[in-house]
Amino acid sequence: MNLKIANYYVRISGADFKEFDELFASYITNDKITDFDFEVEFSVKDEIQIPEEKLTAPLRNWQHCQTKDGGVCTMRIDEQGAFLRNDISPDGKKAKVSIANRDKIYGVDIWYISFFAIGEAFSYAMLKNKSGVLHSSSIVLNGSAIAFSAQSGTGKSTHTSIWQEVYPDTVIANDDTPVIKFQDSVPYLFGSPFAGTSGVNQNVSAPLKAVVFLHRGTENKIEKLSGARAVSYFVNEIRKPLVPDYLDLCMDFTDKILKSTPVYLLTCTPDERAVETVMNAVQI
Repeated sequence: MNLKIANYYVRISGADFKEFDELFASYITNDKITDFDFEVEFSVKDEIQIPEEKLTAPLRNWQHCQTKDGGVCTMRIDEQGAFLRNDISPDGKKAKVSIANRDKIYGVDIWYISFFAIGEAFSYAMLKNKSGVLHSSSIVLNGSAIAFSAQSGTGKSTHTSIWQEVYPDTVIANDDTPVIKFQDSVPYLFGSPFAGTSGVNQNVSAPLKAVVFLHRGTENKIEKLSGARAVSYFVNEIRKPLVPDYLDLCMDFTDKILKSTPVYLLTCTPDERAVETVMNAVQI
């Protein structure tokens, strides 16, 4: 399967799930490609080996290590043992994604877990390409994009759905993990097929006008972030493996974003007043 995501050419082989035809439909390309930006080799195995290198403690259920060749390995392990392994090459251009041969994982089918695993590998490849995947629900309106980021369960999707109610032309580019990529020194936000449990996404792009971090509150107020506070919020929500090489890439990407894009903290209520608070500050 050949895909074009955020103007990157991606090839996935070995993942013969019929569900992928629909999930990737908007991103399938018929372009003649000889050099892919990222290639995923997928396989189902009876046993998933744990690497010799020491893994980090689990963070969002993922464990990471730098491999001897300079690549990175990320894993998911449960009470039955290792069930998912991603191996990313040192240059970030290739990944081997392996999943355990089980009927169900977390009570869902293998294809579902596999899709998320490939998305995780893709997010790491983006950092190697000087781009990033930001945990956020993102919108495109009037030719500009805004990414609304926060920890899971804060209400990102609720907030962007209110934008659609207030401004019906609002498009949800990606409800969980859009790609941010620089083109001619301008940051652009791209939809991608990897969109969390909601699956809401569109194959669209627009210049990134702002990143807004959400906090629940009893009133609506917005403040511009800078310095260490902005870095802390941003770095925490970028998809990355916890190894030195990738953490450096994450910091470099964060620095570039903060020099080009305003970042805000929005304390808000779940209603249209929060939307107007952002619109007054960002003006798209």
